[in-house]
Amino acid sequence: MFRDASFPLTWAYGAEGGPEYATDLFTSTGGWEARQGHWPVRRGRWMVTVNNRDKAEIDLLLHFFRAVAVGRGYSFRFRDFTDYQFNNTIAVGDGTTTAFPLQKRYETGTLVLYVPLTKPVASTVIVAVNGVQTVAYTLDALTGVVTFPSAPPSGAVIAAAGEFDRTVRFGEDTLTLTCVQHGVFSAAGIELVEVVDEELG
Repeated sequence: MFRDASFPLTWAYGAEGGPEYATDLFTSTGGWEARQGHWPVRRGRWMVTVNNRDKAEIDLLLHFFRAVAVGRGYSFRFRDFTDYQFNNTIAVGDGTTTAFPLQKRYETGTLVLYVPLTKPVASTVIVAVNGVQTVAYTLDALTGVVTFPSAPPSGAVIAAAGEFDRTVRFGEDTLTLTCVQHGVFSAAGIELVEVVDEELG
């Protein structure tokens, strides 16, 4: 249910939103609080507003909604400009493994979280082994897995850098457009919801 098409960058600019989690809060009569989280990873949610665009631009939006997304039916690529780049170690070789998923490292103090990147922008990705850039690998741009023809040696530090997209879908099956004046249109409240890849959940 994913189509490898990108939500136009000109519409991604100005999108409001960011990461969210699902947490239940339980408060006792004495005021004590307990929390239970349900999602092991965050997902994103954004609102996009397209203001005062001409018919040609609105047609592009309509065509994307109808032909690519089919309402909420198919997910697609979206660029979250607040978080779309990575540059960090992704693995340490064991002398046997040849395939490694791209990951982004999030770090605050001693707390570290690695999040797999399943929709890299292939043309931007750079891979290095022990600090030496290499092109001896293949990259699956739909899973984010880097595969070497032979296993990096045990202890080899494998690093990668580049850009990535997120997998999203429209939040509604309806696209609401407004004709502001002749030939000028707006579309407010276009919700995009991140689809967390099954292997991450």
